[in-house]
Amino acid sequence: MAAITLTEPGHEGATYTLTGPAPVTHAQIAAALTDALGREVTFTDVPADAFADSLRGILPPWQVDGLLEDYAHYRRGEAAAVSPAVTEITGRPATDVWQFARDYAPAFRGLTGLPDGGGNRLAHGRVPPMIAPERAGRLAVRTGTAANGCRRRCPSALQAR
Repeated sequence: MAAITLTEPGHEGATYTLTGPAPVTHAQIAAALTDALGREVTFTDVPADAFADSLRGILPPWQVDGLLEDYAHYRRGEAAAVSPAVTEITGRPATDVWQFARDYAPAFRGLTGLPDGGGNRLAHGRVPPMIAPERAGRLAVRTGTAANGCRRRCPSALQAR
């Protein structure tokens, strides 16, 4: 998308809503990750205060507030809209959450602190910058627009088991 809109004429000043081909729920995202990783990943809908408390000391207050706003956005079902922009601009269908999970499974497997499928915690790997290593077993995940229909960061409480 970026390459096309930045290098081809006709996109000057345009704003596009980028989504996947269908709306997805947090439970569906967890199911897609479970399928791709070969280990159970579940979504736990935690109260906003508990979610905020788990992020305090890791993120600045303004970012915690923004994530709470996004969390409420999902809870109200406001991220369910689907846009044809990806297909219209690229000529290819948008990637669905199942394909996204399969494509990026190696990166998800590389997260420090997640079980390796045999019950062992991984000792090495990358932790996304917004996640402190001591909290990597319980992730506040920023899901992307191509996977879930949200134009902003959209947190989920995902627990790998």
